[in-house]
Amino acid sequence: MGSMNRDFPVPSLFGPLLHFLEQREGSLRLCGLKGSSPAYVLSRLRPASAGPWIFLTPDEERAERIRRELLFYLGPDPEVDLYPGWEVKPFERISPQAEAAGQRWRVRSRLLSGPARLVVVAPLRAALSRVPPRAAHREQCLILSPDREYGRDDLVHRLQGMGYTRASLVTEVGEFAVRGYLVDLFPPSTPGPLRVEFTGDRVDSVRLFDPESQRSSEAVEEAKVLPVKEVLLFPERFEEAARKFSARTAGAFPAGKEPSHQPLERMKQGIPFPGLEFYLPDFYPSLETFFDFLPPGAVLFLDDPAELEEGLARFWEEAEEGWRNACSRDELWPSPGEIFLRPEEFQEWSRFFPRLSLSTLEVGGEGETFRWETDSNERLRSELLSSKSEDGILRLLAQRIRSARDKGIATLLACFTLRSAQRLGEMLEK
Repeated sequence: MGSMNRDFPVPSLFGPLLHFLEQREGSLRLCGLKGSSPAYVLSRLRPASAGPWIFLTPDEERAERIRRELLFYLGPDPEVDLYPGWEVKPFERISPQAEAAGQRWRVRSRLLSGPARLVVVAPLRAALSRVPPRAAHREQCLILSPDREYGRDDLVHRLQGMGYTRASLVTEVGEFAVRGYLVDLFPPSTPGPLRVEFTGDRVDSVRLFDPESQRSSEAVEEAKVLPVKEVLLFPERFEEAARKFSARTAGAFPAGKEPSHQPLERMKQGIPFPGLEFYLPDFYPSLETFFDFLPPGAVLFLDDPAELEEGLARFWEEAEEGWRNACSRDELWPSPGEIFLRPEEFQEWSRFFPRLSLSTLEVGGEGETFRWETDSNERLRSELLSSKSEDGILRLLAQRIRSARDKGIATLLACFTLRSAQRLGEMLEK
Protein backbone atom coordinates (compact mmCIF):
# COMPACT_ATOMS: atom_id res chain seq x y z
CA MET A 1 0.00 0.00 0.00
CA GLY A 2 1.34 3.46 -0.87
CA SER A 3 1.12 6.60 1.21
CA MET A 4 -2.41 7.79 1.96
CA ASN A 5 -1.14 11.38 1.57
CA ARG A 6 0.76 11.10 -1.70
CA ASP A 7 -1.63 13.13 -3.86
CA PHE A 8 -3.08 15.47 -1.24
CA PRO A 9 -1.61 18.97 -0.75
CA VAL A 10 -0.84 20.07 2.81
CA PRO A 11 -3.79 22.23 4.02
CA SER A 12 -3.12 25.84 4.98
CA LEU A 13 -3.95 25.23 8.66
CA PHE A 14 -0.68 23.26 8.86
CA GLY A 15 1.22 26.50 8.22
CA PRO A 16 2.13 27.26 11.88
CA LEU A 17 3.29 23.67 12.36
CA LEU A 18 5.49 23.80 9.26
CA HIS A 19 6.95 27.11 10.42
CA PHE A 20 7.73 25.59 13.83
CA LEU A 21 9.54 22.67 12.19
CA GLU A 22 11.54 25.04 10.03
CA GLN A 23 12.61 27.14 13.03
CA ARG A 24 13.29 24.10 15.25
CA GLU A 25 13.21 25.89 18.57
CA GLY A 26 10.92 26.23 21.57
CA SER A 27 7.59 24.45 21.90
CA LEU A 28 4.17 24.38 20.30
CA ARG A 29 0.87 22.85 21.45
CA LEU A 30 -1.81 21.34 19.24
CA CYS A 31 -5.01 20.44 21.11
CA GLY A 32 -8.28 18.77 20.15
CA LEU A 33 -6.72 15.70 18.50
CA LYS A 34 -8.76 12.50 18.79
CA GLY A 35 -8.47 9.00 17.39
CA SER A 36 -5.67 8.56 14.86
CA SER A 37 -5.39 12.29 14.14
CA PRO A 38 -1.94 12.63 15.85
CA ALA A 39 -0.52 10.07 13.42
CA TYR A 40 -2.29 11.80 10.54
CA VAL A 41 -0.74 15.14 11.52
CA LEU A 42 2.75 13.61 11.56
CA SER A 43 2.22 11.93 8.21
CA ARG A 44 1.27 15.24 6.59
CA LEU A 45 4.20 17.11 8.10
CA ARG A 46 6.86 14.49 7.54
CA PRO A 47 7.64 15.13 3.83
CA ALA A 48 8.29 18.81 4.57
CA SER A 49 10.82 18.32 7.37
CA ALA A 50 14.12 16.47 7.67
CA GLY A 51 15.77 15.32 10.85
CA PRO A 52 14.70 12.38 13.05
CA TRP A 53 11.41 12.70 14.91
CA ILE A 54 10.82 11.09 18.30
CA PHE A 55 7.19 10.43 19.26
CA LEU A 56 6.95 9.82 23.02
CA THR A 57 3.82 8.06 24.30
CA PRO A 58 2.61 7.34 27.86
CA ASP A 59 2.71 3.54 27.44
CA GLU A 60 3.64 0.60 25.21
CA GLU A 61 0.10 0.02 23.96
CA ARG A 62 -0.22 3.61 22.74
CA ALA A 63 3.22 3.41 21.10
CA GLU A 64 2.31 0.32 19.11
CA ARG A 65 -1.01 1.86 18.06
CA ILE A 66 0.67 5.06 16.88
CA ARG A 67 3.23 3.02 14.94
CA ARG A 68 0.46 1.11 13.14
CA GLU A 69 -1.44 4.32 12.39
CA LEU A 70 1.69 5.98 10.99
CA LEU A 71 2.26 2.99 8.72
CA PHE A 72 -1.37 3.26 7.58
CA TYR A 73 -0.98 6.90 6.56
CA LEU A 74 2.60 6.66 5.27
CA GLY A 75 2.50 3.19 3.71
CA PRO A 76 4.99 0.41 4.58
CA ASP A 77 7.72 2.85 5.53
CA PRO A 78 11.08 1.44 6.73
CA GLU A 79 11.84 4.78 8.36
CA VAL A 80 9.18 4.27 11.06
CA ASP A 81 10.58 2.29 13.99
CA LEU A 82 9.47 1.33 17.50
CA TYR A 83 11.82 1.72 20.49
CA PRO A 84 10.41 -0.75 23.03
CA GLY A 85 10.86 -0.79 26.78
CA TRP A 86 12.24 -3.66 28.81
CA GLU A 87 8.70 -4.88 29.53
CA VAL A 88 9.69 -5.99 33.05
CA LYS A 89 9.09 -4.25 36.36
CA PRO A 90 12.02 -2.43 37.98
CA PHE A 91 14.28 -4.77 39.99
CA GLU A 92 12.50 -7.95 39.00
CA ARG A 93 14.74 -10.96 38.47
CA ILE A 94 13.58 -11.17 34.88
CA SER A 95 15.51 -10.20 31.75
CA PRO A 96 13.98 -8.53 28.69
CA GLN A 97 13.33 -10.67 25.63
CA ALA A 98 16.19 -10.79 23.11
CA GLU A 99 13.95 -9.37 20.38
CA ALA A 100 13.07 -6.27 22.44
CA ALA A 101 16.67 -5.70 23.57
CA GLY A 102 17.92 -6.16 20.01
CA GLN A 103 15.32 -3.74 18.70
CA ARG A 104 16.54 -1.15 21.19
CA TRP A 105 20.12 -1.57 19.92
CA ARG A 106 18.88 -1.29 16.34
CA VAL A 107 17.01 1.98 16.90
CA ARG A 108 19.93 3.57 18.74
CA SER A 109 22.31 2.44 16.01
CA ARG A 110 20.05 3.96 13.35
CA LEU A 111 19.94 7.24 15.25
CA LEU A 112 23.75 7.32 15.28
CA SER A 113 24.15 6.61 11.59
CA GLY A 114 20.95 8.06 10.07
CA PRO A 115 18.66 8.12 8.17
CA ALA A 116 17.71 11.74 8.62
CA ARG A 117 13.95 11.11 8.22
CA LEU A 118 13.70 8.34 10.79
CA VAL A 119 10.53 8.45 12.94
CA VAL A 120 10.95 6.66 16.27
CA VAL A 121 7.89 5.88 18.40
CA ALA A 122 8.93 5.31 22.02
CA PRO A 123 6.90 4.66 25.18
CA LEU A 124 7.99 6.78 28.12
CA ARG A 125 9.52 3.90 30.08
CA ALA A 126 11.75 2.97 27.15
CA ALA A 127 13.17 6.49 27.02
CA LEU A 128 13.82 6.54 30.79
CA SER A 129 16.19 3.54 30.86
CA ARG A 130 19.87 4.40 30.80
CA VAL A 131 21.75 2.59 28.04
CA PRO A 132 25.25 1.48 27.01
CA PRO A 133 27.35 4.42 25.78
CA ARG A 134 27.63 5.40 22.13
CA ALA A 135 31.22 4.11 22.08
CA ALA A 136 29.93 0.59 22.84
CA HIS A 137 27.51 0.85 19.91
CA ARG A 138 30.30 1.77 17.52
CA GLU A 139 32.50 -1.05 18.84
CA GLN A 140 29.80 -3.72 18.72
CA CYS A 141 28.47 -3.06 15.23
CA LEU A 142 29.74 -6.09 13.30
CA ILE A 143 29.66 -5.92 9.50
CA LEU A 144 29.55 -9.22 7.60
CA SER A 145 30.23 -9.26 3.86
CA PRO A 146 31.55 -11.78 1.31
CA ASP A 147 35.35 -12.05 1.05
CA ARG A 148 35.90 -10.50 4.47
CA GLU A 149 38.65 -12.10 6.55
CA TYR A 150 36.74 -13.35 9.59
CA GLY A 151 36.84 -16.83 11.10
CA ARG A 152 33.87 -18.97 12.00
CA ASP A 153 35.04 -19.43 15.59
CA ASP A 154 35.60 -15.67 15.89
CA LEU A 155 32.00 -15.10 14.81
CA VAL A 156 30.68 -17.66 17.30
CA HIS A 157 32.64 -16.02 20.14
CA ARG A 158 31.40 -12.60 19.10
CA LEU A 159 27.76 -13.72 18.93
CA GLN A 160 27.92 -15.27 22.39
CA GLY A 161 29.35 -12.04 23.80
CA MET A 162 26.57 -10.06 22.11
CA GLY A 163 23.96 -12.17 23.89
CA TYR A 164 22.94 -14.63 21.16
CA THR A 165 21.72 -18.08 22.24
CA ARG A 166 22.96 -21.21 20.50
CA ALA A 167 20.14 -23.34 19.04
CA SER A 168 19.74 -26.34 16.75
CA LEU A 169 17.60 -24.31 14.31
CA VAL A 170 17.42 -20.53 14.06
CA THR A 171 13.82 -19.30 14.08
CA GLU A 172 13.82 -16.21 16.34
CA VAL A 173 15.81 -13.01 16.79
CA GLY A 174 18.83 -13.59 19.04
CA GLU A 175 19.54 -17.20 18.05
CA PHE A 176 22.47 -18.74 16.18
CA ALA A 177 23.38 -22.24 15.00
CA VAL A 178 26.59 -23.82 13.72
CA ARG A 179 26.74 -26.62 11.16
CA GLY A 180 30.24 -27.24 9.84
CA TYR A 181 31.32 -24.08 8.04
CA LEU A 182 27.82 -22.62 8.05
CA VAL A 183 26.65 -20.23 10.77
CA ASP A 184 22.99 -19.23 10.90
CA LEU A 185 22.06 -16.18 12.96
CA PHE A 186 19.08 -13.87 13.40
CA PRO A 187 20.14 -10.28 14.13
CA PRO A 188 17.62 -7.54 14.99
CA SER A 189 19.06 -5.34 12.23
CA THR A 190 18.28 -7.44 9.13
CA PRO A 191 14.94 -8.26 7.42
CA GLY A 192 15.38 -11.94 8.26
CA PRO A 193 17.89 -14.51 9.54
CA LEU A 194 21.29 -14.81 7.84
CA ARG A 195 23.26 -17.84 6.64
CA VAL A 196 27.00 -17.20 6.61
CA GLU A 197 29.26 -19.66 4.78
CA PHE A 198 32.99 -19.76 5.48
CA THR A 199 35.99 -20.99 3.54
CA GLY A 200 38.76 -21.23 6.10
CA ASP A 201 38.94 -17.86 7.87
CA ARG A 202 37.13 -16.00 5.14
CA VAL A 203 33.44 -15.22 4.69
CA ASP A 204 32.43 -16.88 1.43
CA SER A 205 28.78 -15.78 1.24
CA VAL A 206 26.00 -14.16 3.26
CA ARG A 207 22.39 -15.00 2.42
CA LEU A 208 18.97 -14.46 3.91
CA PHE A 209 16.93 -17.58 4.65
CA ASP A 210 13.35 -18.45 5.53
CA PRO A 211 13.08 -19.41 9.24
CA GLU A 212 10.16 -21.77 8.51
CA SER A 213 11.49 -23.70 5.50
CA GLN A 214 15.17 -23.02 6.40
CA ARG A 215 15.85 -22.46 2.70
CA SER A 216 18.36 -19.81 1.62
CA SER A 217 17.18 -16.93 -0.55
CA GLU A 218 18.87 -13.81 -1.91
CA ALA A 219 22.50 -12.94 -1.34
CA VAL A 220 23.40 -10.02 0.94
CA GLU A 221 26.30 -7.74 0.05
CA GLU A 222 26.65 -6.36 3.57
CA ALA A 223 24.87 -7.19 6.82
CA LYS A 224 24.98 -5.32 10.13
CA VAL A 225 24.93 -7.54 13.22
CA LEU A 226 23.99 -5.94 16.56
CA PRO A 227 23.75 -7.27 20.15
CA VAL A 228 20.55 -8.69 21.60
CA LYS A 229 21.34 -7.96 25.27
CA GLU A 230 21.77 -4.57 26.91
CA VAL A 231 24.59 -6.17 28.93
CA LEU A 232 27.42 -7.46 26.74
CA LEU A 233 28.55 -10.91 27.89
CA PHE A 234 32.27 -10.76 27.03
CA PRO A 235 34.66 -11.95 29.81
CA GLU A 236 36.25 -8.51 30.19
CA ARG A 237 32.80 -7.00 30.82
CA PHE A 238 32.08 -9.50 33.60
CA GLU A 239 35.50 -8.80 35.15
CA GLU A 240 34.77 -5.07 35.23
CA ALA A 241 31.29 -5.70 36.63
CA ALA A 242 32.67 -7.89 39.42
CA ARG A 243 35.18 -5.17 40.40
CA LYS A 244 32.56 -2.40 40.40
CA PHE A 245 30.03 -4.57 42.26
CA SER A 246 32.60 -5.39 44.96
CA ALA A 247 33.57 -1.74 45.38
CA ARG A 248 29.95 -0.58 45.41
CA THR A 249 28.79 -3.11 48.00
CA ALA A 250 31.85 -3.17 50.27
CA GLY A 251 30.68 -3.09 53.87
CA ALA A 252 27.02 -3.52 52.99
CA PHE A 253 26.74 -6.64 55.19
CA PRO A 254 28.31 -7.68 58.48
CA ALA A 255 31.06 -10.29 58.33
CA GLY A 256 29.68 -13.71 57.52
CA LYS A 257 26.43 -12.45 56.00
CA GLU A 258 25.89 -12.66 52.25
CA PRO A 259 23.29 -11.08 49.90
CA SER A 260 20.21 -13.18 49.27
CA HIS A 261 21.33 -13.97 45.74
CA GLN A 262 24.91 -14.17 44.54
CA PRO A 263 25.41 -11.83 41.57
CA LEU A 264 29.12 -11.39 42.34
CA GLU A 265 29.95 -15.09 42.01
CA ARG A 266 28.04 -15.31 38.75
CA MET A 267 29.81 -12.21 37.45
CA LYS A 268 33.19 -13.72 38.34
CA GLN A 269 32.26 -16.91 36.50
CA GLY A 270 30.83 -15.02 33.52
CA ILE A 271 27.40 -16.60 33.92
CA PRO A 272 24.34 -14.54 32.82
CA PHE A 273 21.37 -14.60 35.17
CA PRO A 274 17.78 -13.25 35.14
CA GLY A 275 17.64 -9.57 36.00
CA LEU A 276 21.24 -8.99 34.91
CA GLU A 277 20.17 -5.81 33.08
CA PHE A 278 19.51 -4.04 36.39
CA TYR A 279 23.26 -4.32 37.08
CA LEU A 280 23.96 -2.42 33.85
CA PRO A 281 25.91 0.38 35.66
CA ASP A 282 28.44 -2.21 36.85
CA PHE A 283 29.23 -3.34 33.29
CA TYR A 284 30.27 0.00 31.79
CA PRO A 285 32.50 2.88 32.93
CA SER A 286 29.46 5.13 32.50
CA LEU A 287 26.00 4.94 30.97
CA GLU A 288 24.25 7.33 28.62
CA THR A 289 20.62 8.08 27.83
CA PHE A 290 18.41 7.54 24.83
CA PHE A 291 18.50 11.31 24.26
CA ASP A 292 22.30 11.27 23.90
CA PHE A 293 21.76 9.41 20.62
CA LEU A 294 19.59 12.15 19.11
CA PRO A 295 21.29 14.54 16.67
CA PRO A 296 20.81 18.32 17.05
CA GLY A 297 18.09 18.35 14.36
CA ALA A 298 15.79 15.97 16.25
CA VAL A 299 12.23 17.02 17.13
CA LEU A 300 10.18 15.63 20.02
CA PHE A 301 6.46 14.95 19.64
CA LEU A 302 4.80 14.55 23.04
CA ASP A 303 1.64 12.45 23.03
CA ASP A 304 -0.60 13.95 25.74
CA PRO A 305 1.96 15.73 27.99
CA ALA A 306 -0.36 15.51 31.03
CA GLU A 307 -0.42 11.71 30.78
CA LEU A 308 3.33 11.65 30.22
CA GLU A 309 3.85 13.63 33.41
CA GLU A 310 1.57 11.32 35.38
CA GLY A 311 3.30 8.28 33.90
CA LEU A 312 6.70 9.69 34.83
CA ALA A 313 5.70 10.16 38.48
CA ARG A 314 4.04 6.74 38.58
CA PHE A 315 7.07 4.97 37.11
CA TRP A 316 9.48 6.64 39.50
CA GLU A 317 7.34 5.62 42.49
CA GLU A 318 7.31 2.06 41.15
CA ALA A 319 11.10 2.05 40.67
CA GLU A 320 11.80 3.36 44.18
CA GLU A 321 9.35 0.90 45.72
CA GLY A 322 10.92 -1.98 43.78
CA TRP A 323 14.37 -0.96 44.97
CA ARG A 324 13.28 -0.64 48.61
CA ASN A 325 11.66 -4.08 48.47
CA ALA A 326 14.82 -5.53 46.95
CA CYS A 327 16.93 -3.94 49.70
CA SER A 328 14.63 -5.45 52.33
CA ARG A 329 15.40 -8.85 50.78
CA ASP A 330 19.15 -8.13 51.10
CA GLU A 331 19.58 -7.73 47.35
CA LEU A 332 22.33 -5.32 46.27
CA TRP A 333 21.02 -3.61 43.16
CA PRO A 334 22.30 -0.23 41.92
CA SER A 335 19.99 2.63 42.93
CA PRO A 336 17.07 3.64 40.66
CA GLY A 337 18.84 6.87 39.65
CA GLU A 338 21.79 4.87 38.32
CA ILE A 339 19.55 2.85 36.00
CA PHE A 340 16.76 5.26 35.06
CA LEU A 341 16.48 8.96 34.32
CA ARG A 342 15.16 10.93 37.28
CA PRO A 343 12.05 13.06 36.58
CA GLU A 344 14.04 16.30 36.59
CA GLU A 345 16.59 14.80 34.16
CA PHE A 346 13.84 13.75 31.79
CA GLN A 347 12.29 17.21 31.92
CA GLU A 348 15.66 18.81 31.24
CA TRP A 349 16.33 16.56 28.25
CA SER A 350 12.86 17.13 26.81
CA ARG A 351 13.42 20.90 26.90
CA PHE A 352 16.73 20.53 25.08
CA PHE A 353 14.94 19.69 21.80
CA PRO A 354 12.14 21.51 19.96
CA ARG A 355 8.89 19.84 20.98
CA LEU A 356 5.38 19.68 19.60
CA SER A 357 2.74 18.61 22.13
CA LEU A 358 -0.31 16.76 20.79
CA SER A 359 -3.32 16.29 23.05
CA THR A 360 -7.08 15.92 23.18
CA LEU A 361 -7.74 18.50 25.90
CA GLU A 362 -6.27 21.96 26.39
CA VAL A 363 -4.91 21.46 29.91
CA GLY A 364 -1.81 23.27 31.24
CA GLY A 365 1.35 23.09 29.15
CA GLU A 366 3.65 25.68 27.66
CA GLY A 367 4.26 27.32 24.29
CA GLU A 368 1.91 28.77 21.69
CA THR A 369 -1.34 26.81 21.48
CA PHE A 370 -3.52 25.89 18.50
CA ARG A 371 -6.83 24.06 18.76
CA TRP A 372 -8.27 21.87 16.03
CA GLU A 373 -11.65 20.18 16.00
CA THR A 374 -11.37 16.49 15.24
CA ASP A 375 -13.46 13.43 16.01
CA SER A 376 -12.74 9.76 16.50
CA ASN A 377 -14.71 6.89 15.01
CA GLU A 378 -15.21 5.08 18.34
CA ARG A 379 -18.93 5.88 18.55
CA LEU A 380 -19.53 4.81 14.95
CA ARG A 381 -17.48 1.67 15.52
CA SER A 382 -19.56 0.74 18.57
CA GLU A 383 -22.80 1.32 16.66
CA LEU A 384 -21.61 -0.79 13.73
CA LEU A 385 -20.51 -3.62 16.02
CA SER A 386 -23.91 -3.59 17.73
CA SER A 387 -25.70 -4.17 14.41
CA LYS A 388 -26.89 -7.75 14.13
CA SER A 389 -26.63 -8.16 10.36
CA GLU A 390 -24.48 -7.11 7.42
CA ASP A 391 -27.42 -5.19 5.95
CA GLY A 392 -27.84 -3.27 9.19
CA ILE A 393 -24.15 -2.35 9.24
CA LEU A 394 -24.25 -1.16 5.63
CA ARG A 395 -27.43 0.89 6.14
CA LEU A 396 -25.96 2.62 9.19
CA LEU A 397 -22.66 3.27 7.41
CA ALA A 398 -24.40 4.65 4.31
CA GLN A 399 -26.56 6.88 6.51
CA ARG A 400 -23.47 8.27 8.26
CA ILE A 401 -21.73 8.92 4.92
CA ARG A 402 -24.77 10.79 3.54
CA SER A 403 -25.08 12.83 6.73
CA ALA A 404 -21.40 13.80 6.56
CA ARG A 405 -21.73 14.67 2.86
CA ASP A 406 -24.65 17.00 3.61
CA LYS A 407 -22.33 18.85 6.00
CA GLY A 408 -19.62 19.12 3.35
CA ILE A 409 -17.47 16.40 4.91
CA ALA A 410 -15.87 13.83 2.60
CA THR A 411 -15.58 10.23 3.83
CA LEU A 412 -12.60 8.07 2.89
CA LEU A 413 -12.94 4.31 3.32
CA ALA A 414 -9.77 2.18 3.14
CA CYS A 415 -9.86 -1.48 2.05
CA PHE A 416 -7.14 -4.11 1.83
CA THR A 417 -7.60 -4.75 -1.91
CA LEU A 418 -9.09 -3.04 -4.96
CA ARG A 419 -11.66 -5.81 -5.28
CA SER A 420 -12.76 -5.28 -1.66
CA ALA A 421 -13.13 -1.55 -2.31
CA GLN A 422 -15.23 -2.16 -5.43
CA ARG A 423 -17.47 -4.62 -3.61
CA LEU A 424 -17.98 -2.26 -0.67
CA GLY A 425 -18.85 0.58 -3.05
CA GLU A 426 -21.42 -1.59 -4.83
CA MET A 427 -23.06 -2.62 -1.55
CA LEU A 428 -23.22 0.96 -0.26
CA GLU A 429 -24.83 2.15 -3.51
CA LYS A 430 -27.68 -0.31 -2.97
